[in-house]
Amino acid sequence: MTRFAVSVTGLFLLCVGACAHVTDLDHVQAAFIEEARRQKHQKPHRPKCPPMLRDIDFKHYDMPMPGGGKTHAYADVRSYKDCCHLCQGTEGCGAFTWHDWTMIWSPHHCYLKTSEAPSGAHHRDGCHSGDMRESPEPPVEFGDNVASGEWVV
Repeated sequence: MTRFAVSVTGLFLLCVGACAHVTDLDHVQAAFIEEARRQKHQKPHRPKCPPMLRDIDFKHYDMPMPGGGKTHAYADVRSYKDCCHLCQGTEGCGAFTWHDWTMIWSPHHCYLKTSEAPSGAHHRDGCHSGDMRESPEPPVEFGDNVASGEWVV
């Protein structure tokens, strides 16, 4: 069952199902339709990326690549943020290192790491790393079901 808040003449109500207890169903229906459209076209919410640790390489602790093999990097990853999103979408990824264009032998490579990787941090020009434990919490948004079970309105 989909639940979300709607506004009827300036008052916010939590509606479940058809909201039969509301007398002006035209406003409720319009609110439901508008919310459904908004959710359909909304980009999936991703947590924010951790602060970039410039010129820091997390040595070792590479995660195995899908399908095995010796390569522990994704090639042609164009930005720190893209590398972060790869990590966010990979189970067990706790950190990552991205190489910028100055890394002659491996420009734009993204190395996904386990959560132990920050212990191997060292200076290396052109490497930029992120520790997923440092990612800021995503903001609570309209319609989110917070831990208490209440819906944000």
